[in-house]
Amino acid sequence: MKKTELAWLAGLLEGEGHFSMAGGSPAVVLLMTDKDVVKRVSALFSSKVYPVKDNRPNTKQAWRTIAYGDKAINIMQLVRPHMGERRGSKIDEVLRSAENRLGPPVGSRGGLAKLREEHIPLMRYLHQQHGFGSRRQSKMIGMSRSAVRYVLNGTTWHNVSYGIKEVV
Repeated sequence: MKKTELAWLAGLLEGEGHFSMAGGSPAVVLLMTDKDVVKRVSALFSSKVYPVKDNRPNTKQAWRTIAYGDKAINIMQLVRPHMGERRGSKIDEVLRSAENRLGPPVGSRGGLAKLREEHIPLMRYLHQQHGFGSRRQSKMIGMSRSAVRYVLNGTTWHNVSYGIKEVV
C-alpha cells in the first residue's frame, strides 16, 4: 500500500470506520453510502462489498466492507500512527484483546513453522490436480507424512484458504 493510500485510508477510517472484535476475531469495518469509496477500500482490504439493509423510508443505500483476523490486525497496525486519541485507543484495545484471545501466533508467525503461508496453496494444488499425495510431498519437502497429510486435509494451516486460483 502506498503512503498516500495509507493516509487516505486512515482518514476515512477515522471518520467512517469501526474497529472491534467480531466473533472472537479482530475486525475493521467501513460502512457508508458512497459505494465507489467502499469498493476502493474493499480492494485495499481484499474483501467484498455488501449492501446494508435499511427499511426506513427516505434512507440512502449503504454499503459495507470488512477485514477480519490477521488482515484486520495488519490494517490496524498500519493506520494506528495516523489516528486520533479515541480511534487510536480503540485500536489498541482491539489489538490487546486479539493477542489475548488468539493465543500464540499461527502459521509462519509462530517461529517454529517449516512452511510459510504461500506454500500451502501450492501443496494443495499439487495434491488436487496432480495427485501428489502426502508420501510424495513429504519426501520432496523433508517433513513427516502425517504433517503433510494434515496440511492437505486442512487440519493444520486451516487459516490458509484452499483453492487453485491462488496458485494459477
